[in-house]
Amino acid sequence: MSGLADVQRDRETGRPRMVRTIIADYTTALTAAQAITAALFARERTGEGQHVQLSMLDAMISYLWPEAMPSLTFVGAETDPSDGEVGPDLVFATQDRYITAAALSDDEWAGICRALNRQDLVDDPRFKTARDRAVNAVERRTITSAELEKWRADEILPRLLANDVPSAPVVSRFELLQDKQVRENHILEEFDSKEFGKVRLPRPAARFDRTPANVRKMAPLLGADNATILAELGYDADDVARLGNSGVVRNQSRKESPGG
Repeated sequence: MSGLADVQRDRETGRPRMVRTIIADYTTALTAAQAITAALFARERTGEGQHVQLSMLDAMISYLWPEAMPSLTFVGAETDPSDGEVGPDLVFATQDRYITAAALSDDEWAGICRALNRQDLVDDPRFKTARDRAVNAVERRTITSAELEKWRADEILPRLLANDVPSAPVVSRFELLQDKQVRENHILEEFDSKEFGKVRLPRPAARFDRTPANVRKMAPLLGADNATILAELGYDADDVARLGNSGVVRNQSRKESPGG
């Protein structure tokens, strides 16, 4: 309902496409976290708490608006937000794999032209300024796509980076495990689990210099904390065992599989 499926629609058929992750859930969760910290800050200043309301539709429209819907800003002067989206996207085919490359500024455009040995395009009146490149986006991306298809990724990516053009290979999820930057940043960490053996998890994305966050243990299995929670509610050990044996709560002796 937010318009995201329309933004992702197939260029040739016009068929809307869903993003294959639950992006609305995650975006709303991050929005909620920011809202909670703002409310806590207000409480610290005023001494008063407040109720924060948030919906996924609110969060997604707010998330999409600056990039995907700015042409709807001026009432009475709206233009089609899909203008400029009909050309090839920023994923390009090379001879051996897909890459992404973006050239927004004049320097970046000159850089990609040099990398592709197409210096003639730098002063081409169709692409001379950022506005020119936006107006002629379809033609510009079509030319760029055709030129990139002449190269192997390991040939063109160093040339793009040497010319300060933001670019990278499109990494598969298996390749991610061995990616040099991922390993250098220690983004993925491995842990020993008595239930599942060695497991791999991403570290917390935000790095705090004074209060560092880390993964101390895996999330509990279903029912793992039953005894603790029931004890806090006043149940004794016999009550906990009875509730588990009767199936009212999950018996802790039963294990869950990772996909269960």
